[in-house]
Amino acid sequence: MQVDRLIVVGTGLMGGSLAAAAKRSGCAQIVIGVDPDRSREAQSLGLIDGAFQNLSELVDHLPPREGAQRLLVLATPVSRYASLVPAISALWEDLDLTLVTEMGSTKHALIEALSGLPDTPHASAMKLRFVPSHPLAGAETSGPQAAIETLFEGARILVSPLAESLPEAVANVESFWMSLGGIPTPLPLEDHDALLAVVSHLPHLISYALAGTIAQGPLGQAALSLHGGGLRDTTRIAGSSAELWADILLDNREELLALMPQWQITLGGMLRALESCDRALLVDALEPAATWRRQIV
Repeated sequence: MQVDRLIVVGTGLMGGSLAAAAKRSGCAQIVIGVDPDRSREAQSLGLIDGAFQNLSELVDHLPPREGAQRLLVLATPVSRYASLVPAISALWEDLDLTLVTEMGSTKHALIEALSGLPDTPHASAMKLRFVPSHPLAGAETSGPQAAIETLFEGARILVSPLAESLPEAVANVESFWMSLGGIPTPLPLEDHDALLAVVSHLPHLISYALAGTIAQGPLGQAALSLHGGGLRDTTRIAGSSAELWADILLDNREELLALMPQWQITLGGMLRALESCDRALLVDALEPAATWRRQIV
């Protein structure tokens, strides 16, 4: 998919990587960054061609679209959707967008923001062209300086259309991600957060808990230098931005809390086996996990 202007709202790791990937692939003629804190830095790094503080400022500098494709991507923390989605709707005619997508790790905040929009022609028009998506890609670093232009190559991209999304808009979002090397995968919007709680959010929470337990223990400092691959592998994602992940975990708290009873049962079985020094019971507790993990390719 070719666009004349790609507007990336949020120029941190994910937005910066998206901008870099789009420039590398040549799918966007001009890449614009909108971010009050980091757009200037992203421009100085060569990730974007133009830097703006907010959407209202951008509108004053947009030329007529003249039939070309114009795509806006939300790449901010989901906590900002409550203000950004209404802003896009209010500026819909001035932005003159042909397509909108976003990269949120949860969809609860997005659905809430869309549901809160007034019933106006602008809001209705935006929903026709709005196709939520979520690249299953990332890194533990943050900020535009951490951008990776190949981040989406070979990555699965969850595409979760709204009920109102036009088929043409869905196809164009999928085409855009494919141009960056991604692999679009359909996922109903209502199923997104439950699945991500299992495959991403609970693993992050457990990784943070493990790293926090060690960090606050008497051997935390020693473990920083005297460790093997096991500690690196299981705590890798705990190096991610605490600010970002606090937003994600809170936005998906209901799905996470629903998983806690099973997590407690599984951990409790292991604890009982250790307390009773029962090897057979411990093997029974560990084996289902080992068997399941070996099936991941």
